Amino acid sequence: MREEGTLKKLHTKVVVISFGPPVGARQWIDASGCPFDVFCDEERNIYHSLGLEKSLEKVWNIKAILYYAELVASDKPLPHSIKDVEDDPLQMGGDFLLDKQGCFVLVHPSTHSTDRPSVKEIYAAVKSLPKVSSPKETSQESSQ
Repeated sequence: MREEGTLKKLHTKVVVISFGPPVGARQWIDASGCPFDVFCDEERNIYHSLGLEKSLEKVWNIKAILYYAELVASDKPLPHSIKDVEDDPLQMGGDFLLDKQGCFVLVHPSTHSTDRPSVKEIYAAVKSLPKVSSPKETSQESSQ
């Protein structure tokens, strides 16, 4: 993923929270090439605490149908279910950015299944955080 270097320069760590079982998360990591740490929240404690809901209407709305139609029209493969894993296609997700103190800087619960903030929005939120010196920078400053 090309953003990894930029995120590292911004002293930012990305984690993925999955509501599925570890075996499904592992298959998804392998299939997607996700370079980030993935944690499983099978009981959906984090999902519930963030107010993320299940919704047939939000998952299968016109935007989602158009997304899949565009994949088919452009001869791209459709996402497929993960073998031997019971999944919940109605679970809504979201994107959240926390600072080092655990305070939310970006809160984006998805309004439909393909709703995600842009990379530009995420970078703007990260850049709004106070600059944190890396251990290398800190040791260079103290030796001067």
